[in-house]
Amino acid sequence: MFADDTVIFAENELEMNKKLKIVEEWMDNNLMEVNTSKCNVVIIGDVGVNPQFFYKNEIIEITDKYVYLGVEINNSLDYDQMAKFRSLKGVAVSESIRSTLGNVKVPLAYKQILLKNLLQPTLLYGSEIFGMNESRMALLGKIMNNSLKVLTRKHNFCRKRVYEELDLKPLGVCAAISRSRCYTKMKDSQGVISELIQSSGRFKARKKTWCTNTKIWLTRNGIPFDQSVKETLKLVHAAIRKRHDKKDKSIIGSSMKKLNLASGRKLREAELDPEVNVTGLNTLFKLRTGTFITINQMVITGRINPFFRNKCIMCNSVAKEDAAHLLVDCNALVIERSKYLLSLIKSINLITTDTQKQRLLKLKILMGGETPAFGRKPADIIPSVTKYLLAMIKKRSALIADNLVINL
Repeated sequence: MFADDTVIFAENELEMNKKLKIVEEWMDNNLMEVNTSKCNVVIIGDVGVNPQFFYKNEIIEITDKYVYLGVEINNSLDYDQMAKFRSLKGVAVSESIRSTLGNVKVPLAYKQILLKNLLQPTLLYGSEIFGMNESRMALLGKIMNNSLKVLTRKHNFCRKRVYEELDLKPLGVCAAISRSRCYTKMKDSQGVISELIQSSGRFKARKKTWCTNTKIWLTRNGIPFDQSVKETLKLVHAAIRKRHDKKDKSIIGSSMKKLNLASGRKLREAELDPEVNVTGLNTLFKLRTGTFITINQMVITGRINPFFRNKCIMCNSVAKEDAAHLLVDCNALVIERSKYLLSLIKSINLITTDTQKQRLLKLKILMGGETPAFGRKPADIIPSVTKYLLAMIKKRSALIADNLVINL
């Protein structure tokens, strides 16, 4: 049976017309018809001057590109054009979920599902063909980053840290894994693609092909060709992760790595608990991703009096306003800390007498990290932390309002 999207391959004009004649006879024998207005021919390479293709004496139009199974095939087999076509699809999906991502009333878990299961697959569809190219994937990554800007409500942030928090793999990682999986599976299969892969090393072509480019990428990253699919993907993921970690020079990235905080899955699960304050949880998310707007940033943008540069607006101490100061050190929040976190702090103080270790452990637990075995689970701690952060926000917001620059 011929489906709606049937592809016929031929090396020249004569062979194509012969195959179209066979299709015509088959369709006539089965009392079926072909709508020639919906048929096109894509010529890849040089097949002569003004070639013509016929079906039942009707000319089939020649086009430069054709969308087959969701992938745009162009007459030059240009991977950049394929990626650009996916970017247009991605922009459409990104705009459709924009209002949801920016809505503070929508749970973060639902937003993460939209990004991971809707936008990311749309951008990566067909990456088995055009993956393994950083500049090409940067175009698609920009669309994902724009959606993350809407979610975090901030333009300048550490992309890598937000990806970790939302359990999203960078598009470059996913694309390289997809292409590696396709290459590893196909080289041991029975068919035309396996023959092309196996024969690619026996001849030289003027241009690099899908097979040779994939082999070059794997060789450059020290990944052998004779591994199983599972082992190959594991090595590919490790190689790209190592490269991304080496490039990451952000302060929030190093601080979260020091606290061993990566995934925000437990925070997203806690958001569905009615006892958890959503505003406080959103603040915790911003502290974990480095998207919390500090007093120093407000001073730089001219919204706060320069007097508060490198000072805490609540306790007036000379200290940069960061997660450690707000959660552990600020003297203006002693009452709130005692009200919501006293039992937790006492439990931590019993574990060690070293004040530096106590401070680090408090910060880790209050930021949503794993807790030691003193009888309380992270799910029990998060509601108290969110209530504490809500009280902090109220006090801080009042002081900021009093010190706003008047002409703004």
